[in-house]
Amino acid sequence: GDSMKNNLLSVCFWICAGIGFNLCFAAAYGKKVGMDWCVGFLLEWVLSIDNLFVFHVIFKAYQTPAHLQHKALFCGILGGM
Repeated sequence: GDSMKNNLLSVCFWICAGIGFNLCFAAAYGKKVGMDWCVGFLLEWVLSIDNLFVFHVIFKAYQTPAHLQHKALFCGILGGM
């Protein structure tokens, strides 16, 4: 549906933005520092996907109603900050 298309476009946009920033970063600070930044970006991306999986497992285990999941995520992110 439309939301899946919008989500994919959003992911593609942010990946392209990260790649663009990485290219500017590498041009300004050198290839090795640019590669270090790229590895950090990819690591953070993978860890965020891992977090989504963990949240999914927790919500399933505790049978969290769908209408309360947003509130739980918001409070968790706020508490993490």
